[in-house]
Amino acid sequence: MEEGNRLNRPVLRFLLVPQLTVLSLNMCPRLVIKAVADIIAVRCKNLSSLDIRGCCRIPADSLVDLVKALPSLAQLNLSDTQCNAQVLAAVGSHCRQLLELDVVDCSRLSPECLLHLAYDPATGSLRSPALKVLRARYLMGRPLLQCMVQHLVFLLLALRSLTILDHPFVLEAVCAIYRRQFDNVPVAPEFPSLEELARRRMSTHNGHGLTLTLTELDDVALSCLPAALAVCPHLADVTLILEGNPGFGQDFAPWRHISCLTLDNDSQCDVADLLPMAAALGPQLHSLSLSGFLCEDASSFWTFLGHCLNLRKLVANLPPPAVCAPDGDDDDDDEEMIEDLEENFSPVPHQFPHLRYIFLMYPDSEGPLPSQHKAVFRACLVSLLRHSPQLESLLLACLPFSLDSVFEQVLEPPATALTHLQKLSLMETRVSGSTIHLLLSSENQLSFIDVPACSRIFRADYDEFLRRVRSEGFDMEISWE
Repeated sequence: MEEGNRLNRPVLRFLLVPQLTVLSLNMCPRLVIKAVADIIAVRCKNLSSLDIRGCCRIPADSLVDLVKALPSLAQLNLSDTQCNAQVLAAVGSHCRQLLELDVVDCSRLSPECLLHLAYDPATGSLRSPALKVLRARYLMGRPLLQCMVQHLVFLLLALRSLTILDHPFVLEAVCAIYRRQFDNVPVAPEFPSLEELARRRMSTHNGHGLTLTLTELDDVALSCLPAALAVCPHLADVTLILEGNPGFGQDFAPWRHISCLTLDNDSQCDVADLLPMAAALGPQLHSLSLSGFLCEDASSFWTFLGHCLNLRKLVANLPPPAVCAPDGDDDDDDEEMIEDLEENFSPVPHQFPHLRYIFLMYPDSEGPLPSQHKAVFRACLVSLLRHSPQLESLLLACLPFSLDSVFEQVLEPPATALTHLQKLSLMETRVSGSTIHLLLSSENQLSFIDVPACSRIFRADYDEFLRRVRSEGFDMEISWE
C-alpha cells in the first residue's frame, strides 16, 4: 500500500478485511499504529505474508499480540520495528509455519535476543521448526565477536530447517561448528550449552555427522571453503573471496550442488586461471558473477563462458589488462582497425538458451586497450548476444569500443536476436543515437532504455527518442542523465 493523498488511517482500516492473505504496509509506516495492529490481529487471521518493516510506531507488546493472532504466517518482515526478545519468542512459539523472517535493523534486538526465536527456556523445546530464511543484520550494540559467534552457532544448531542465515558473521559460526568449538557452559542464562545442543542435534542425524541445511553463504575465503562445504554439503549459492595466489585444486566433487557462484578477486588472478574450475562446474551453474579478474587474453573469457552454457544470469566486472596500447591508439579512428581485426577472429559459437540477464563492465581507465584486445572482446560480445535468444536484461558499462557496430551485427537480418529484450542500459558507452533508433525499429519487448553519460548522445538525440516513443505509442521509459 502506498502512502498518498487518498490513503489515511480510516481508509486503511477499511481495507483490512478477512479475505487478505498478503499484506504489505512498508510504504505507509506513519499510518500504522497500535490500533491498526490490533485490527489486523482481529480481522486478518488468514494472512500468510505480512510486511510491516519501518512501522516503528507499533509497541512491542502489540507486536506480540499480533504475531500470536496470525499462526498461518509463512513470511514476516519486522525490520526496523520495536521487535524485541518477547516478540521473537511469540513468533517462535505461535508461527510454526513461518518460513521467512526479517529482523534487519531492529534497534531493540541483540544477537542474544535471537536465541528466543529458536529455543523455549520454559519447556526446553526448540521453536520455529519450519523457518528457512532468517535475515538479522544491523542489530543493537556491538557484542564481542566470540559471544556473537556463539549465538549464531546456537541458531544454526537449533533451527534445523534453516537454509539462509543473513548475518555478517555466519561464516565464522560455520567454521566454529566445523572445529567443534562447543563450550560446556550455557550460552546464555536459561539456555543450554552449545555442546548439549550439538549432542541433541547429532542424535537426530543417525550417525551422519553434524551438518547443516544452509544453501547460501557470502564472503567465503577460498581457504575456508572446505570447512564450509563439510558442514554445509548442500551449498548452492556461494560468494568466494580470492586473495593472494588462489589454487582451486582438482577435486570439485564437494561443489556439486553449487549453481550460483560469485567470485570476487582481490589478487592478480586471471580469467584463464579459472578454466579448470569452469570445465568442472560450468554445466551446473545457473548464475555466475566475476569481479576483479584480469583478462590478458580476451579469448579466455569466451572459452570460460563456453563451459557455462546453462547460465541464466551473467555478471562480469573486469578490470583493464596490465598491458595498454601506446598513446594515440585509442582514437575513434581506430574503429576501422578494430573491425578489420575482428574479421580475423571468429569465436566458436556457443549457445546460451537460458540466459536472461547480462551485465558486462570492462573499462579502459588505466589507458587505451590494444586494438587486438578490443576486437576479440567485441567479437565475443556479438556472438554472446546473437546466441542468447531468451535475453531480457542487458546492461553494458564502460566498454572500450563502439557499440554501434555491435548492435548492427547482432540485429542484421535475418537474425532474430534480442526479441525478448525488455531492459537495456548502456552506461558510459560509445553508442550513438542511430543505434537507439535501430533498437526502436527492431522486434523486441523493450520497456526501459537507459543511456547515462554516453558521450555520443546529446540532448537533441534524447528529445528525438522521446518524440518517437510518443508518436509511435511505445510503452517505454527512456533515461538519459
